[in-house]
Amino acid sequence: DMGARKFAGKGADILLKSRLLIHKFNLKIRFFDGYDWPDKCTIQQREAAMRPGKMFVIEPVPASVLREKEKKLSQELEVKEKKSLARKAQLMGELLDTAESRSSTFGETPLPEDRALTIDRENHLRMNCRRPSVFFQLSLNGVTLRMDSFEKSDSHRLQSVMDLSVSNLFVAETVSMSKPIKMFGEWINDEEHPRDTRFGTLMLKMATWTPASKVTVDNQIESDDSEITVQLLPMRCLLDQRAITFIRAFLNNDGEDNKEK
Repeated sequence: DMGARKFAGKGADILLKSRLLIHKFNLKIRFFDGYDWPDKCTIQQREAAMRPGKMFVIEPVPASVLREKEKKLSQELEVKEKKSLARKAQLMGELLDTAESRSSTFGETPLPEDRALTIDRENHLRMNCRRPSVFFQLSLNGVTLRMDSFEKSDSHRLQSVMDLSVSNLFVAETVSMSKPIKMFGEWINDEEHPRDTRFGTLMLKMATWTPASKVTVDNQIESDDSEITVQLLPMRCLLDQRAITFIRAFLNNDGEDNKEK
């Protein structure tokens, strides 16, 4: 029963409500540099990608520099669009007045401003698209999970007991080198600390109880009580500053430089 009777207490009447089982599940997640839909990038992301000296496509622009550039770029784009529309209207009017039969041919010829915008867009798509060779990866192999939930009872407050075991856990990256490097993984040494194959790299046990009082003294709803035990085999870290910077940039959702926060 995964120690459920010990968590529930002596004399508790335990009735199983549901059971979740996962056996030998493998999970691999890769987080790539660049964007899958570069044509939908924000002005901020476009500015970051075009900045000289950047290490990654997703490397954010410092917030102090970004605000001024966003305002300036928006004004420039608005002026260019107005000039382009006015120029088109002028040329189309002249063509219709002089040579109606040739208007369709000349109308399909892009203006210099339009060609420049098309070239900028193509450069943006090429530079900001996904880079399959630059990524960091989270791998969980041999995941085994069992979670038992119990019926409510006046004899105990126990809600659930969960056991989780991960046979092999590691984080790899290709930022510092072209080949994947394990930046965090098991330290294998059969002489100093031989591994028992019955145990995983990561083992976690969690028990959850209903709170004794559902309302706190501050009239707030009390959260559940939990007890978590984690066991981790000896791990080895190989950290490169470029990989850390890339991970920080990928997880930086608001697009501002964390150093200025």
